[in-house]
Amino acid sequence: MYRSAFVLSLALLTIGCHHSSSVHQARYYDDGRLKPAVALIPVINSADQECGWDLSNELTHSIVHRLALRDKLFLVDHGKTAQVFHQLGHSHNPFGKDIDWVKQSCPEQDFAVFLELIEHAEVPIRAYQEENPANCSAEFNISLRVRVIDLRTDVPKIVLQEIIHDHHHIPKQFTKYHFHQEPWGNDSFAISPIGLAHAQLVKETVSRVEEYILTARGG
Repeated sequence: MYRSAFVLSLALLTIGCHHSSSVHQARYYDDGRLKPAVALIPVINSADQECGWDLSNELTHSIVHRLALRDKLFLVDHGKTAQVFHQLGHSHNPFGKDIDWVKQSCPEQDFAVFLELIEHAEVPIRAYQEENPANCSAEFNISLRVRVIDLRTDVPKIVLQEIIHDHHHIPKQFTKYHFHQEPWGNDSFAISPIGLAHAQLVKETVSRVEEYILTARGG
């Protein structure tokens, strides 16, 4: 099931995104130093929640776009990266102990970033167990597993592995029982409960990925 989610996420990204980052990136910093080349693999969606849009597509696009705007890392085209990993089949676990295959799959990259959405849920805050959830406020919980692998040496090594947990309070009038959640791509999505939660998650993820890659590289 886990690997199936990985392959499905890659397949959907390979078919194509209806949003694309138009930010141009240079290979070098202004002072002439080479930026670290990073392969960011499309977000694996293992969360058990249906939305009216592709969460993997949205989060991948948002993270890539923010990283590109900050321009501290050089990002490999994520469409091409998705194709490479989609062709690997079912025998490779990006969060497993064996990571030698990652270097073989990204021979010209300095780092590889794997992300997995493992929780994405609105949970009613009940005063008592039988309380109607429509009468309750809620907590929106979202968790993203992050793994960054350094590929610059013969033996790849993990430089970051953590789970980012975010929790957001949602007043009763904005829970799914009373509020129509606009899908990603609509103008009002960014100010919706899920849109705001995703923006915070993307910001934290980009900060962590950048920090650890630049630290591992030496600035």
